[in-house]
Amino acid sequence: MAEDAPCSASRATGGRGGGFHSAGDDGLPPGARAGDGARSREGAFYVWGLDEVRARLGESSRAFELRYGVLPGGNAPFDPQQEFDGLNILYTARSISDIARETSG
Repeated sequence: MAEDAPCSASRATGGRGGGFHSAGDDGLPPGARAGDGARSREGAFYVWGLDEVRARLGESSRAFELRYGVLPGGNAPFDPQQEFDGLNILYTARSISDIARETSG
């Protein structure tokens, strides 16, 4: 089975020039499918609430929050449709060396 996976991926996403192509719908919440009545929310797969980050990472979340700019009220700089209220778009906010200096004893 494991041997079939690369071949299957190659057939499904392989381009004529030898590269791979892929895309995803970023507008549906996890577990939802297009057409099942789920409300589409632009960027649903790419934004995170502070509570979600902390629930998944536990005590490790502080370094992640610093590294990726996660803020309690969200970090979206411009949100005309208010779809990112209280949510964070992950980006490299600080260097690992800065975080190590700040978080070490």
